[in-house]
Amino acid sequence: MDRQTKTIQLVGTESGAVKFDLSAFSVNGKTPTKFMILGAKWVCHGGGVHVFFDRSSPLTAMVLSGVGEWREPKIVDSGSGGTGDIQFSSLAGPTGVAPGYMIEMSVQAVV
Repeated sequence: MDRQTKTIQLVGTESGAVKFDLSAFSVNGKTPTKFMILGAKWVCHGGGVHVFFDRSSPLTAMVLSGVGEWREPKIVDSGSGGTGDIQFSSLAGPTGVAPGYMIEMSVQAVV
């Protein structure tokens, strides 16, 4: 498998939650070294979401809030070290508002 589209729900506070595990992918029998984000749709209530590649220094891919959709240009992981997984962390919103997030994201693993 080299591509995957997944619907992700986050409720409450999460930090560094792995949502796309690079080690679970294969590209023509080869081990991929990075991900490319092909697109995303999201609804964020009561805060936002930090989407990042797990590298020696975490590499921000996207910061999501409100309602949106994104397709171009593709976001390619340019970091090194770490696992290369795509992780999500919730961002604080207004006091007293329970955070909730629904994100549909398409990714492709790259050798």
